[in-house]
Amino acid sequence: MLCILRIITWLLAIFSSVAVAANVNAGFDVFSAAQVMVDRASQSWEWGTAAEALLELYNNELSVFGPNPFPGGKVPVADPGVFALAYAKQFINPNGQVFVGDSAVGDPASLGVSAILIGQSDKRYIDASKRQADYLLNQAPKWGNGAISHRSNVAEIWADNLAMSFPFLAYLAVQQGDTGLMAQTVAQCGLQRDVLKTSQFASWRHIIGPESQDAGLWSTGNGWAAYGMVRVLHTLQKWSGSASMTSQAGQLKGWIKEILDGAMASGLDDGLLRNYLNDGSWFGEISGTALLSAVAYRMAVNDPGMFPQKYISWADSNRAALSKKQGGNGVFSPAVNPYNWLDRSKFMSGSPEGQAFAVHLYTAYRDCVNAGVCAASHSPVTTISQPGIGPIDIMTILNEPITFSAMPEPTGIACGAPRSCDSDGCQGAFEGLAKFPVCKSGPRQGCQCTATSNTCGPHQSCDKNGCAGAFDGLKPYAQCTGNFVGCECNTCGPRQSCDQNGCSGAFNGLKPYAQCMGNFVGCECTATPNTCGPHQSCDKNNCAGAFNGLKPYAQCTKNFVGCECQATGNTCGEKQPCDRNDCAGAFNGLEPYPHCTRNFVGCQCLPTQSTCGQKQDCDKNGCDGALNSQGIPSTPPTPPNHPPPPPPPPPPPASGPTDFGCVTAHC
Repeated sequence: MLCILRIITWLLAIFSSVAVAANVNAGFDVFSAAQVMVDRASQSWEWGTAAEALLELYNNELSVFGPNPFPGGKVPVADPGVFALAYAKQFINPNGQVFVGDSAVGDPASLGVSAILIGQSDKRYIDASKRQADYLLNQAPKWGNGAISHRSNVAEIWADNLAMSFPFLAYLAVQQGDTGLMAQTVAQCGLQRDVLKTSQFASWRHIIGPESQDAGLWSTGNGWAAYGMVRVLHTLQKWSGSASMTSQAGQLKGWIKEILDGAMASGLDDGLLRNYLNDGSWFGEISGTALLSAVAYRMAVNDPGMFPQKYISWADSNRAALSKKQGGNGVFSPAVNPYNWLDRSKFMSGSPEGQAFAVHLYTAYRDCVNAGVCAASHSPVTTISQPGIGPIDIMTILNEPITFSAMPEPTGIACGAPRSCDSDGCQGAFEGLAKFPVCKSGPRQGCQCTATSNTCGPHQSCDKNGCAGAFDGLKPYAQCTGNFVGCECNTCGPRQSCDQNGCSGAFNGLKPYAQCMGNFVGCECTATPNTCGPHQSCDKNNCAGAFNGLKPYAQCTKNFVGCECQATGNTCGEKQPCDRNDCAGAFNGLEPYPHCTRNFVGCQCLPTQSTCGQKQDCDKNGCDGALNSQGIPSTPPTPPNHPPPPPPPPPPPASGPTDFGCVTAHC
């Protein structure tokens, strides 16, 4: 016994900066698995996933799975030299718009929790975190329902992004003391689900979008989604500012449960979940199996009533199968190709994310055992971890401490306030459906810039590609408020008077409607007398004038809509009685026919007694009065649809002389 105590004292002296925590025998070597993870990681999402795995492995008290991750309701002040943070720091650009320049929207955000923890002692990383969040929330493309895209060039929803963007946003909500952001993060998880989940399956589809569509139930994708929401859930529950959000917590649990239930109902191949859960032609692989099993352990601790023993038993069985898949070099195989999920070849050389998922499986099982929810495997051991010394049965170092070759810290450039996309060789451009452009070259490459006409190109519809254009006060052009901020676009709404709000409407050639020439350029407006000018012939320039009801003047119906025009024979049609429909016909000087003077101005009408007034001499003013061939006064023709006049009086007796003085002639 004394010999054992001396060995313990000697080991503690060697690892003076490393405390020992009670761990468990998971059936595999977690440290060699983690070493492969660190050695193989080369992409932004792999770095972020590895950093989270290292934090859970070595400094679980700093992770959201620790017993008190937010002392006093705050993000803890962490030593930036902590292994996980020192590893992550080398990849984070503290001056860029995003942590890592990447074509994916979500992948750089996987480093976000590390950035915030580092930021407790270096404000640059908090500022960088705010910029990263602004990009996610306000600049990245959105799906039609508002779900944040995982791609920067198109709106596309990936299950992977649940583990990238949203644990970071939830953690930032704690840092900022922003319960609204926490609620928004949970809502975003729901919006992602609305796109990826169908009623046909409990499991979620992998990718929905125009470029990389994959409607299969990818095992790893379901693991990404579930483990990401597990982290959001624990962040929400363990922060005092959001612990009362029980409704949102219930939503997250329900979404996680449906994913687990879908996986548990799927078949296995050699003890492992198949690469696609609903396709028996695929091989079983380690990545999705490990991560979904980790989810089961985490949720069994979080809510044993909702996730009872059957979830633990399923995870235990998977863990036992996985323990047989680790080689002496620490590599778990077979894995799905992490860079081509449709590759039918088994990936045998060590998937960085698959190795990280094995670490997540280990830490989840360890915490489940230590919480008294899961049963410990036989031959318990205690391994090096940080900090705190747990109960020790036999102290064993399963592997040498994990190492990595640090790279220089990526400093990038300090972007500062956005400047013109045309200045300093910036050559700004929008990366797909983005809110703001970024410099593509020059000393500010990667920094956000202010859009110019060169950046925006020709005006597009304000309703296209998420532009959401609107007029900002009395300005010539509308501007995009969603994507492409700062670019002018074409939008108008209902027509307004051409004289209103500086519109200065005018007809641009032979067109139906006038358009604003001052403010609101390009928008059609309602013509006014100022717009139309003097009346022109209703037959001219395709005006096609017509009377719209009982109105004084005809109006153009094709070109120059809304402008009054000068009535013609085509406009007026056949003559109607001058007393009809308030025509108020009258003779305007010495003319053959009277014209309407109230409604239907300019149209000739058929004279009536009211029009003619008292009888005048038939020889006066060119009247040229005469009797018709029957010796009676000639009468004007009966207008169509007008009652015929009463029959003429009988002709005078043929035998007697005609009394022309008693008969009235017509002009």
